Amino acid sequence: MPLARDSNILGWVLVGAVVGLFGGLIAAHLTDQAMCPHAILGPCSTLTSRGRTEIVGLGIVVGAIVGRLFARARHRRG
Repeated sequence: MPLARDSNILGWVLVGAVVGLFGGLIAAHLTDQAMCPHAILGPCSTLTSRGRTEIVGLGIVVGAIVGRLFARARHRRG
């Protein structure tokens, strides 16, 4: 039984990480557009590659943590 519970938790962590990845990508895109005063005229590269990587990485970590907390709450409820 513990193996099934561990795989269930791992599944939720992975789902959270994937959702966090997409959230981070969207946040990086929106941040880049917000920082560019002439975004309507074309793409602007004011956000560095490292900045984008940090935003996406943070999204993955936060998503994984939320997924783990969600799995734990579901397990407690039965």
